[in-house]
Amino acid sequence: MPRTSIDSKAGDQVKYPDTGAFQVFNTPCRLEGDIFDLEIDGKTPPPPPEINGTFYRRYVRSYRFLAEIAVRKSLFGRYRNPFKDPEAVKGEDGPPYAMDPVTLETIVRYDFEGQVRSPTFTAHPKFDPETGEILCFGYEAGGDGQDGSCGIVVYTWYKALFCGMVHDCGISKNYAVLPMTLLKCLLDWLKNGGEAWDPDAHKPLFRGLTRILLIDDGFAHEELNGKRGLEFPTRARGGLASPDANGEFSRINDRCVTKKNKHFWQATVDGAQEYNAAGCGSPAGGLFNCIGNYTWDKGMVLLRGAWLTALLNHLDVLRNNVVILDAFKVAAGLAATIYLPVKLCLGLHGNFVYYVKLTPGNREDLLGGTWVLLSMRRNLWGGKWRH
Repeated sequence: MPRTSIDSKAGDQVKYPDTGAFQVFNTPCRLEGDIFDLEIDGKTPPPPPEINGTFYRRYVRSYRFLAEIAVRKSLFGRYRNPFKDPEAVKGEDGPPYAMDPVTLETIVRYDFEGQVRSPTFTAHPKFDPETGEILCFGYEAGGDGQDGSCGIVVYTWYKALFCGMVHDCGISKNYAVLPMTLLKCLLDWLKNGGEAWDPDAHKPLFRGLTRILLIDDGFAHEELNGKRGLEFPTRARGGLASPDANGEFSRINDRCVTKKNKHFWQATVDGAQEYNAAGCGSPAGGLFNCIGNYTWDKGMVLLRGAWLTALLNHLDVLRNNVVILDAFKVAAGLAATIYLPVKLCLGLHGNFVYYVKLTPGNREDLLGGTWVLLSMRRNLWGGKWRH
């Protein structure tokens, strides 16, 4: 793909572009609020020990979000460019934000008490269920367009073969797998006003397990937390294999991360099912019409009390519902359907945590640190663009 300069989307424009990314089901709903007592068909799983809590989907009140809300217009381009962005926004970066674990209220941008010193931070951290440790990564650790190379006490930097995007990772007990895609960031290109990430089909795809492995061209995102989700070619030793189904957004039980597990679930495509292209539009991004439960041991005793939550998108009428399924009886159909009065985007994306960690006693321990962060707001939340 040739590199061409793309105009920044910053400006006074209110109407969304006339492209597929903003049409039909992708039309932004432009609404944030609280809705109570939704209509339900079926029976939702009972409170503890099965399901207890309130589902929230919140915007993170990042500095960028607050700045753009204040002026009611876009201030940024597709991705920050410190060489060409206006002075007021050129310092946008990507550390995480601390949030209230119950209400998802944004508290403050947070660097884990000074431990994270790189400018970027993953949206896909992994949690070790045994130790409680969080495994994170970030690219451009050495700065814009840099591959970085040094070791420090708190965490480790690895020198990359080039500055490429890493969207997700997979972890086991002893290894972390980082798939580096073909989206590159070239410093000279960035200084001349180009986009931060540009595809380069001439570079092979890399998957790094400390040792760097070169494999065929491809892309990677939403990886499984295990070897099944890594698209290595199968060898005679038979250690790796891929399912035949075409799907995405695979999930395992979060309590099984880093451990051997026998199940995963995935939104899949059944090509034999009829698709109403006239009423639903292009199937790109919306053709997942099944949920699959894959197992390595069909003879094992299935555990109870596991549930799947997903969005059921009705592309022909521009609405969606939240559905709940018994994780080990997917073929039995929906346990419950929760009707939404507004249209959401096509998918849900996130992780669950143990409710016991938010119960009295444990919750106070968690929120104790939160209130300390609240006291920092006056110093850190003033709209300053800080590195």
